[in-house]
Amino acid sequence: MRILNLGTHDITIELRNQGHIIVPELSESVDSVVCNIDTYKLAPDGLPMFVLLTGGNKMMIWRVQKDYPEAHCYMDTKELINELTAKVYEVDIAELPINKQDSLIVTSYANKGGVGKTTTALSIATVVAEQGAKTVIVDMDYGGANLATFYNINREFINYIADTSLLDKALFKVQGNLYLLPSPTDIVPNSIEPNNIYKILMALKAKFQVIVCDTPPSPWDKKYIHPVYANSDIVYAVVKQEKFSIAEVKTYSPQLMAMGTDRDRMRIVLNAYNPKLISLQQIEAALNANLKL
Repeated sequence: MRILNLGTHDITIELRNQGHIIVPELSESVDSVVCNIDTYKLAPDGLPMFVLLTGGNKMMIWRVQKDYPEAHCYMDTKELINELTAKVYEVDIAELPINKQDSLIVTSYANKGGVGKTTTALSIATVVAEQGAKTVIVDMDYGGANLATFYNINREFINYIADTSLLDKALFKVQGNLYLLPSPTDIVPNSIEPNNIYKILMALKAKFQVIVCDTPPSPWDKKYIHPVYANSDIVYAVVKQEKFSIAEVKTYSPQLMAMGTDRDRMRIVLNAYNPKLISLQQIEAALNANLKL
């Protein structure tokens, strides 16, 4: 995110550590402005304004918001930095017209963590969005959600799972055509019903051309996630290129088919490819070994 910094240079290093780019003067590509009680009136119109107020005098908030009702005011540096990223990413619902095209649902699969499943999901979503498709990446790893952390969004996320009317408020625009639907804060995975997930998918299909779902490890024992696999156009299994993968991948096809994924929709992503290690053909043969013909 490109930030115009007016008079709050003492937090420049912290903003840069969060991945932001500090801009010394206004340009067309600025996303937001950070200022203080002495500089807020110099801020250009039309940009999200984040005002750092120090000294503990909360009356200054009233003073700023009297002039600029939409300004976000903070007495604490850390709170400003955390909220800045989240608020600028919030979606303008007007940007999401009804999707009149057929949507594509792409879903990850792995029987354990640490194989690169989330990294692959992020890569696919980013590349597809850069090609011009309105894309959303959905964090469905409700027991270990981390996609919001990747984008430096640190806040509470509303529970839209039981009430899809809250879905629009839960979305974040992270870059260009790419949006994020984070996992709700403090969600109890066992409380989720399969029909809730199905309704979320259908609601997203009405808004996006491509939906990329990052799912939990060992999804076969989580019934709420089965509708994702049953309704996905492509399911890609992320596999490490090692001998141990052969035995694991032999179980993938029956597990995916039990969740509603037919063979034509299964794919393999071989992580960290090295021609000296076990070959793609061996991994593919293991995937096909237990397919029901």
